[in-house]
Amino acid sequence: MKVISFLPEAESILRRCDEVGVVLDFVRLSPGLGEQGELGHRRAALAAVTEARRRHADEVEANVADAPDARERELLTRTARRLRAEGERLEGLDPEALTGRRVSSAEFFGSGYVGGRPVPDVEEHYSVFGDEPDFTRAFCLPPYGLHGKHKRLSRSVLAELFNGVVREVLRSPDDSMEIWSWSTDWSEYFALGREWWGTACWTLDTGDDSIVAVLASPTD
Repeated sequence: MKVISFLPEAESILRRCDEVGVVLDFVRLSPGLGEQGELGHRRAALAAVTEARRRHADEVEANVADAPDARERELLTRTARRLRAEGERLEGLDPEALTGRRVSSAEFFGSGYVGGRPVPDVEEHYSVFGDEPDFTRAFCLPPYGLHGKHKRLSRSVLAELFNGVVREVLRSPDDSMEIWSWSTDWSEYFALGREWWGTACWTLDTGDDSIVAVLASPTD
């Protein structure tokens, strides 16, 4: 299982997601020979979490130069090294505990997604979060809301961004797409999310010789 880049349009949309505070991690992977069906999705989930941890280490390392003093720079440097080393050694990861099931596109999107779009009142649609948020809820309602240039996104902009991710990143999932939902008790990547907001792990066979993994584990 090899991590590969998204196509340019998808990369552009994902950069916008980072700017406004989308809490999901998206990882695109290329299955190897024999990595189809449940086996391919299982290996994609494992590889995606390893990649997400590597990215986290890169982000921490990138912040070293902006640290206010030498002590903070040293702390960030040590944290980045620890995260990278743990990822390389697969620490805090128990592949044997990984369990999953194939789900429909309706289950993946949840009840906040109707007629090919998130419902207009998506914020009011959910009164409380469950232990396992669906994709629409996880995307549209992160812990502190979505903001563009330090102000809350309008519903029209949120819908446009959401639909762009569905179209370009996830390749418009429908009932013909193979989608798996995975447990999240097998990796320390999900530890912080389990303490508060919730966690999720999905893999989608996007039909272009790749599997896209979607991971959620935000906290305060």
